[in-house]
Amino acid sequence: MVGTDGGPVCACGRIGCLEAWVNVPRLSAEISAAPSRVAALLADAGTRLGIAIAPIVAALDLSEIVISGPGELFAGEFIDAATTALRARTLEGVFEDVTFRLSEQDDIVIRGAAVTVLSAQLGVT
Repeated sequence: MVGTDGGPVCACGRIGCLEAWVNVPRLSAEISAAPSRVAALLADAGTRLGIAIAPIVAALDLSEIVISGPGELFAGEFIDAATTALRARTLEGVFEDVTFRLSEQDDIVIRGAAVTVLSAQLGVT
């Protein structure tokens, strides 16, 4: 949950889930309905992502977050807002070098799922 202030309804039926805030079909639909609000919509979604991953970054001491999705949505305002939110919610000076970037691989999600299966079932790392 990344919001208690309303928001889109998730597939699970709840309101405030990260998936509901940052999924491509919802963002595309909202941008089509209100093209003048593109920057605000993407910044809000990016902020929600930054809120959600800040404790993960801090716990695992990550240095890079890779995002998969269309560059026209996730580059620019989205990544800038996610970075700002992340830095506001992690230890100052420690996580200043954490970067977000877009994946250059279209099938990164499928590859990640395959690695999970290979690792769990066959012990392949």
